[in-house]
Amino acid sequence: MHELKYSVLSALFLIPIVLISPGKSAAGISGVTRHSRANCFGFNESVTWYLHQSDTWKVISIHYPNPRTPAGAHTIDTGWSTTWRQAAYHPTEAYANRGDNYLVRGFHYRWTSAGEVLDEVTQQTGCGIYNGWWDY
Repeated sequence: MHELKYSVLSALFLIPIVLISPGKSAAGISGVTRHSRANCFGFNESVTWYLHQSDTWKVISIHYPNPRTPAGAHTIDTGWSTTWRQAAYHPTEAYANRGDNYLVRGFHYRWTSAGEVLDEVTQQTGCGIYNGWWDY
């Protein structure tokens, strides 16, 4: 019981910090966020998410081991799902500290009454996740 009380109090303490913090904390909270990351502590990914609303999304992420050539590239396709977060994620693939230099290109789709819509294409060669994260 004591552990539950502690975790609830911790969550209540953190909620106001997340809500008033500028920058990255607003991403996906006040609108849809789409981003890609590469060579990021072992993983490459492309993600679409919106914490307060589910939608029907699909993410296709193409991972190029060498940004200058398509040789060796592979694709992760999440397929369609109605969810608050759709992620094409490949763990243990890319480590900048061992010299990996992947290019990750994400294609972020949404299903509408008119059919499939490509909302955005994101691209990264680094772990930075700007791609609109703090535009809200």
